[in-house]
Formats: sequence, C-alpha cells, structure tokens
Amino acid sequence: MQDYTAYMVTDVLRDVVKPGSGGTGPTAYVSGVDVAGKTGTQNFDADVIKEYGIPADANRDSWFAGYTPQYTMAVWTGYEKNGPENYISDRYTRIAQQMFQVMMSKFATDKTRFERPSSVQEINGELYVKGAKKDAIKQIKVDAPSGLNVTFDGASTVTLNWSGPTEVDAYAASYKATDGSSGSLSVKGTTATLGGIKPGVTYSFSVVAKKGTGTSPAVGASFTAPGGTPDAKKAEEEAKKKAEEEAKKKADEEAQKKANEDKLKQEEATKKAEEEAKKQQEQQQNTGGNTPHADGNFVTTES
Repeated sequence: MQDYTAYMVTDVLRDVVKPGSGGTGPTAYVSGVDVAGKTGTQNFDADVIKEYGIPADANRDSWFAGYTPQYTMAVWTGYEKNGPENYISDRYTRIAQQMFQVMMSKFATDKTRFERPSSVQEINGELYVKGAKKDAIKQIKVDAPSGLNVTFDGASTVTLNWSGPTEVDAYAASYKATDGSSGSLSVKGTTATLGGIKPGVTYSFSVVAKKGTGTSPAVGASFTAPGGTPDAKKAEEEAKKKAEEEAKKKADEEAQKKANEDKLKQEEATKKAEEEAKKQQEQQQNTGGNTPHADGNFVTTES
C-alpha cells in the first residue's frame, strides 16, 4: 500500500470518530488522541425475526475497530446463537465504542498525530495525491435534503423522513440529545430510525447528503419526547432502589439476630445438659463412696 493511500484512508476513518462530523463512531472519540476507526453491525434475516419475535431494527452484533499512532484495538459485542432475547437494540450498539473509549483513554499515552506524507496535498479542504491533474480536482456541489420530518411511535422509537436531491451516493443522519448522548442513526434510503428514546429528553437531528467528495449543507429538526423529566425518573428509580436495599438490609439483620438468638439458646441448653450430667455423676460417686457420720467424721464402709 502506498503511503498516500494509507494516510488518506486514516483521514477518512478519523471522521467516523470525530464528534460533529456525522460519523457513526463519535462515542469512541478520545480527547487529545489521534483516533481513526470503523463501526459495524450485523442484522437478522426475516426468518429469524419472525421465529423469535425479535424487533425488526435489532442487531445480532455490534463492533468497533480503531487505532492510534500507538495502539490498535477491536471490540465485539453480540450473540452467536439465536434466541428471543439474544439481540442488541439501537441504544446498546455503542457499547463497543464505549469500551474502546474507556480503555484507550487509559492506555494511549502518545499524543502525536499520524504524519501526512509528502505525497499528499490539501486543496479546498480535500486531500489529493500530489501531482494530480487540475481537472480531476474539483469541488462537488451537493444540494441539501429537504422536508425533514420526525415521527414518534409513542413508545421508544422515532423515524426521520426527508426528500433528497437526485444522484447522491448516500445520506448520513446524526443526533445530539439534552441528556448528553449523541451518535448516528441507521439510514435506509431517505429514512432513518433511532430507538431508546427517553421521556422528557430533546433530540436534535441533522441529515446531510453525500456524493463523491462533496457533502451538502445539513438540514435539521428537533423533537422532545413526551413524559416525565429524566431527572425525576432517575430520582424515582434511585428512591425505589434505596428502599429495596434498606428492606433487604433489615431482613438480613433480623435473620442474623434470630440466628444468634437460636445459637445462644442452643449453647445454654447444651451447657445445662452438661451440668445436669455432671451433677448426676457426682451423686452416683458419692452414693458408692465414703458416707459422712453424724459427728462430722467419715466412716469407711467395706463390703
């Protein structure tokens, strides 16, 4: 592989991780580290979905492979066997990225960047092999999508629909939410979906069209999920958890107290039985041995 090919591939994969670039892996971003990477998922076929009642947008697995100037790391999450609960929903597809981010944040100490080789030049914000013909270097203008619409299924999934210009290569959709989450959406044609919607959270969506090296301006839309605020729900869950922990602690203490009382009673009963046995033994010894006389002296009885 030529040095310019390696560098340009790395530069493209940087955008997968870079926040705000519309890539699919911003959760794996490590601040201050030159990270490039690739995400991936595997879907279920229609027969498996029907047999096990799996959601249509579920994934069999989700992975992330990334690298820095110092380390390379790949994380795979998923299921090897089919089952009614063996799937990954959209909200959990970023676990592989999260694991990469946490581990690479600890391991990566090299803050240098991949060095651009002399065979690569930047023109109009794009990278080209140095010496390329001028007529091959041109900006591709792409019109922005229009009519972005957000619909909510009333449960936990939103669907985006839009109209797009003709002759585009692909669309990219991303979101940012007020609970701090962000990421990319699964896109099919001019439709994208996002699951795991949380009550009270506002989601801001962005869609761009891509053709060749050109990217259109973004079109955006926002949606606030109905229901209680996340803080209130979190407080309720924490209160419930605390109550359960207190109840368990009290039950454990009562059980331990009863066990101690039973043990003490058993020890007292054993001690009493031992004392009774010892007393009876002494009485038997006294009956068969020396007999005290009325004057206080002992009379030895011989048989």
